[in-house]
Amino acid sequence: MPVLISSEIDLNTYNLSLQALAAIAEKLLNLSKRTDWELSILLVSDQRMAELNGQYRKKPVPTNVLAFPMDDEPDKLSQTMLGDIVISVDTAIREAAQESISPLERIVKLLIHGFLHLLGHDHERSDEEDDFMRAEEKKIIKELDLIIKEI
Repeated sequence: MPVLISSEIDLNTYNLSLQALAAIAEKLLNLSKRTDWELSILLVSDQRMAELNGQYRKKPVPTNVLAFPMDDEPDKLSQTMLGDIVISVDTAIREAAQESISPLERIVKLLIHGFLHLLGHDHERSDEEDDFMRAEEKKIIKELDLIIKEI
């Protein structure tokens, strides 16, 4: 199944490509052995992210990434739609500057983070889950052959 990716903002300003992000997302699906699954990615502004965060988490402020799984138990899905990942490009750009990495690298980190949420992981649940997610993110980044500075 394909990766469905769209942007509500002009990515040319940041030299970002939907095709490059889709290719990375497809590689992420391959690494997780979910090649038959569909993944939706939406890139938005801080304003739109604040609206979504307010609507779904009752926190009307921008955040860097939101994940909306199609099922609460991803391993028991009967359909092949994994879920939706929404990334605030505005926030990602600011965070990239703070980390001295490229906007693409930061967006990929957020994509991986959102993907792990779709698989049922939640760093807010416990310290152990937080440690697990951080370790998985680093492992996936390495497997994707991306040179990204540690957080």
